[in-house]
Amino acid sequence: MGTERAFSGKRLPPARSRLGGARRVGERLRHLVASALITLAMIALFLFEPIDQFLWLFQSKIAGHKVSGDIVFVGSDAVLDDPNLGHRRLQLAKALEELDRRGVGKVYLDIVFEEPSAAPHDAALATAIKGLGPRIALVDQLVFGASDSAQLRRTHPAIAKRASRVVADRRESNYLGIAWTGQYTFMVDGKRLPALGPALGGDSSASKT
Repeated sequence: MGTERAFSGKRLPPARSRLGGARRVGERLRHLVASALITLAMIALFLFEPIDQFLWLFQSKIAGHKVSGDIVFVGSDAVLDDPNLGHRRLQLAKALEELDRRGVGKVYLDIVFEEPSAAPHDAALATAIKGLGPRIALVDQLVFGASDSAQLRRTHPAIAKRASRVVADRRESNYLGIAWTGQYTFMVDGKRLPALGPALGGDSSASKT
């Protein structure tokens, strides 16, 4: 009698409630497994990324396209855009004038002079740019700011005047400094500007504004 009373006080949960609890546990386990698989896949992609980049580089090296020799890159170890070193703008102006004298076909000036320097220095550079006329294009640079938002760096109007422009997207490069994809054009102040890469390649569609 006492034994029956002792057991009669314990009530087992309904079978439907037990099944619902088991389903919730099973659902959580499925979510856990799915999250683990996604994490493993992301880790694998990250680990194999250098191999993927190497394969892309290898394919580009064995491509059957020969270098035309029509494009010449001219670099400088000196900082040319510092407004406190305006005399270097005079040196750049002389270099542009020499290119003009030699009958250069097209010049893409991939340096942004955002801040003005001394008036004579800026005036000399502006005159050299103007002297090349349609044979020179200033390169605006699209970069990431501190807040991870896109910013367009452009040469000061006093120097650029009415020179044509193209846009270089600095955001698309990977950790090797290589960009495998990119846009053909960009909208800047309501005007469509060609990207630097297609313009260098002579793509006529990229030059339409």
